[in-house]
Amino acid sequence: MVEPLTLELGSFADPYSFLALCGAKLSVFLSEAGRPLSGEAIAPIAIDQDDWLKRSDYPAYLVSAGMQGQIDVRLTVNTQGRASSCFVIGSNKPQLFDDAVCRGLLRRAEFEPARNAEGDAVPSYYFYSVIFTIR
Repeated sequence: MVEPLTLELGSFADPYSFLALCGAKLSVFLSEAGRPLSGEAIAPIAIDQDDWLKRSDYPAYLVSAGMQGQIDVRLTVNTQGRASSCFVIGSNKPQLFDDAVCRGLLRRAEFEPARNAEGDAVPSYYFYSVIFTIR
């Protein structure tokens, strides 16, 4: 006798979010070119991280609405130590928060670039979290 098949429908949002976050965190071990960074490699080092985002980056109408939020991003750091792309890996607020964070980080984030075992600058990833709060 064949067992009946039950098809359950529902949102894939939770499993998809989990897989996206897992994949994004796994990529920290890879260079932008997809080659593993060796054990002797040096990760990028943030420079003046407190200056990356300004109060003006917090969207004014979201402040007036009392909205707070957290955004987690993965920055691609190029060989010159600049953030060359910004990918949101987690956010609990509207897209406008995400956009504001990425604009500010792409404009101001600076690093000592990652280095391979030979000491050459290599592209890499850097994970960063931003929490918007109203005081």
